[in-house]
Amino acid sequence: MDVTRKAGLAAAILVLLGLGGDTLGLVRVGAPLWLSGPALALPVLPLLGAVWPRRAAGLATLSGVLALPLLVAAGLAGPGLPFLFLFLLGCLAAIWAQTGVRLRRAALLIACAIGLWSLAGLGAALIQIRQLSAGAPWCVARQGMFTARLSDLRAAALFTTATGFKDSSRWYFHGVLRTPDRVWIWSPRGLRFDPLPDAGRMAVDPRLACDPVPGRLVPPLF
Repeated sequence: MDVTRKAGLAAAILVLLGLGGDTLGLVRVGAPLWLSGPALALPVLPLLGAVWPRRAAGLATLSGVLALPLLVAAGLAGPGLPFLFLFLLGCLAAIWAQTGVRLRRAALLIACAIGLWSLAGLGAALIQIRQLSAGAPWCVARQGMFTARLSDLRAAALFTTATGFKDSSRWYFHGVLRTPDRVWIWSPRGLRFDPLPDAGRMAVDPRLACDPVPGRLVPPLF
């Protein structure tokens, strides 16, 4: 395997690790198949292109077709729009890098950067959870759902896809870290948990999103 193919394979693996799974939370919030299907399939295509380079051009075309429903969803993504864009860019760049186009090197760098950014968010979240909880029971909720898996803490997964329209009865934080007596909210730009001192004043208390679990250093992988 030549250096170019090795680089393409590495980029594909990074994208699959960083963006694969139920990225965008579409599957777990009950999104229709025309949205959740492409979200699950897109990160796998770069890996197939790296394994079968002769099929890369066809897979690149397929990736463009699968991206169309997600582009439609972009208009409904609200706060999740930047992350939907990064998700699409990372997946498409990784598969385009296999096709032998002139911009292959740039596509490889873009795909690797986005995959690494997502995985860096996971590392940052784990470090801060351990520091902020200080041995106390803790839990993390994403878009009102309990986060029970390590993969949910990736930067490309720990964000809300809820609409940008707010009301007084819901919360739209990207993620909530809770211990028995404190609450923090996730900042995807800073890759950090910021304190939320007035959680009890909200119409729906974010502390009700999950119950802290004792004796757990990290959640299971899947």
